[in-house]
Formats: sequence, C-alpha cells, structure tokens
Amino acid sequence: MSEKHFKFKRSGFGGIDPQVAGETLEKIRAENDGVIRPQTVVELAKNPKHPLHPAFEWSDTKAAAKYRIAQARRLIACTVVVQHPSHRSSQARLAYVSIGTPQAGSGYVEAQEAMNHEEVRKRILLDAYRQLQAWHNRFKHLKELAGTLDVVRQELDQNLPEAG
Repeated sequence: MSEKHFKFKRSGFGGIDPQVAGETLEKIRAENDGVIRPQTVVELAKNPKHPLHPAFEWSDTKAAAKYRIAQARRLIACTVVVQHPSHRSSQARLAYVSIGTPQAGSGYVEAQEAMNHEEVRKRILLDAYRQLQAWHNRFKHLKELAGTLDVVRQELDQNLPEAG
C-alpha cells in the first residue's frame, strides 16, 4: 500500500480507482528514471489487463473525433484580435471566450460582445476566479508565487460579482 493518497481533480477516467491510478503512475515513474511520459502510459495501458486501460478511449474512430474537438477548442481559444497589426506594440486580445449555459451547453462567444453583456461577463469573471484559485492551489508550494496569487485572489474576492 502506498504512503501517498491519490484522488482525481475531475472525473472521466473510466471508473478506475484514483489510488490504483496513482500507485500505477508511481510505479511507471520509478521504472523510468523518475519521469512519467504520456507515451509510456498509453503504450502500457494498451494491454486490456493493465489497471489504466479503462481510462482511455480505445476505439480509434471515437478517439479521433474527440481529438478533433479538442483541436477545435484549442484553435478557437488561441485566436486573438490585434487592433493595429502593423504596430509592433499592438496588444492582442482574445477573439472568443468560453461560456456555458444550462440551455445551450458550452461554447464560445465573441469576447468583446461577452464583456458587454452583464450576465455573461459575471460568468466569465467567476470562471476566471475559479481558474486563478486552481493556479493558486497548483503553485502555492512555490513561495515565490504564493504571495502574488494571494494578492490576486484577495482582489477578486473584493470585486467579483455574485454567482447567479
């Protein structure tokens, strides 16, 4: 039994036990000079008897469709608008932002339009706050960053609109 206790930050790993997954990843790390490479994990998990096998989509057709959707998300999220492309110092801003609504599910809307709509803006700010909290939690062990992230989170605590 491992001294470490593992859990997942989010679901969607084929129902595998987080402790088993963590211990398996630790074993892979130990057997590979302290480094876990995604390619190694996938290669090992191809074996249907491997504990991580259920965490992956093994249908190439389904996996390809999911990958293309992930590529589309990345394409949309990485698209920016530049006000004056001929100026070297021209600031780029996101062209689209991700939003989710109970009626429409998740998707992307034009960023400037979203900022002009009060309810959408509140949802975006709430999402930004959650992301900042996640970054804080991820890097709070780095004393060089913890203070900065605390200041940002404190500022958001004071100014963030109520979730509606």
